[in-house]
Amino acid sequence: IWMLWFSFLLAWGAKVMVTKIGGAAMLRKARQFFLGVIIGEAIAIGVTTMIGLITHVKFGTIFLPG
Repeated sequence: IWMLWFSFLLAWGAKVMVTKIGGAAMLRKARQFFLGVIIGEAIAIGVTTMIGLITHVKFGTIFLPG
């Protein structure tokens, strides 16, 4: 959790702002957007990891043994 606290803080802040501005209905609509952001980032990390494994080029931080 020590490495992820800022991400949790940003997510909580975004939730509070969306709820205050648009209420619960806006939060339900915004949930799809934020889920898309999370899934998109996971796909991008997976693709760059696979490219790195195939080409032996390191992209960012790869959590696999070198």
